Amino acid sequence: MISIKAGVKLDDLRPQILLGIFIASSVYGKHGLDFTITSVSDGKHMLNSKHYVGQAFDMRTRGIRIELVSTLVEEIRVALGDNFDVVLEDSHIHAEFDPKG
Repeated sequence: MISIKAGVKLDDLRPQILLGIFIASSVYGKHGLDFTITSVSDGKHMLNSKHYVGQAFDMRTRGIRIELVSTLVEEIRVALGDNFDVVLEDSHIHAEFDPKG
């Protein structure tokens, strides 16, 4: 199941991000974890962040063992492929559509 944190804005959500959300949620589900989107086009992000153009999303990691979080990051990275960047931040996993070439 996909949950969306209260206040998350889905403005200008790109289709690639929607696909990325479904793929990432399946990785969480494989591990029996709840999947919560904590940010899309809302919140404060770096200047020129892909969040502001609907090309990034953040996933909750609170309450998940750090070893498992590292596994999630790697599995999501592989599942999304080269067109996405997946980064472990202090409080969440960040994914953005960033095609190479």
